[in-house]
Amino acid sequence: MPVVSQAMRPDRSETTGISSALWDAPEWPADDEPAAPGESVGPPYPAVTSRPDAAQMRRHRAVLALSLAVLMLAFALVEVPGGRVAVRGLTGYPLPPSCASRSLLGIKCPGCGLTRSFIHLADTDWRTSWRCHRLGGLLAAVVIFQIPYRLLAMRRPGRPLIAARWQVVLGAALIALLIANWLVDVVTGRLASL
Repeated sequence: MPVVSQAMRPDRSETTGISSALWDAPEWPADDEPAAPGESVGPPYPAVTSRPDAAQMRRHRAVLALSLAVLMLAFALVEVPGGRVAVRGLTGYPLPPSCASRSLLGIKCPGCGLTRSFIHLADTDWRTSWRCHRLGGLLAAVVIFQIPYRLLAMRRPGRPLIAARWQVVLGAALIALLIANWLVDVVTGRLASL
């Protein structure tokens, strides 16, 4: 008999004069013998099956779609005078600025210039791409790498191509590089140059 049931059960033999053998019958289902293997003792609720792979597949599809969109936009956009971007063929109608820090405060953020850098990389203008953002080439390579990586990962669900630990390390390294690049701009006085 479980310890909890033993502690809860009063000793009735002293108060009633009845043999304790009559009171030894199990009072709670937990007091019964353990269930046989394969026999359920829990409530008759259907088992809820969780698919951790479903969340991973959604993430792979989302990153793949985002990477493809970034690449298509790099070829569909062009930089117009003043540092703005516009759709090719509609250069008279530049798109609104996408960086709140740059448009509201006049200060570049760590990602400022990446869109223009990607656009110039799509035009194979490496020098202008470097001037827009020093890490544009590296980050464009990361975006391009996402396409075969995500396609392969979706074909092999549950078997990561790169260990989660290394994904975190690589992501942190890219963020650290963006911040370091921004700090170089702060030190050299290029931060406020629009």
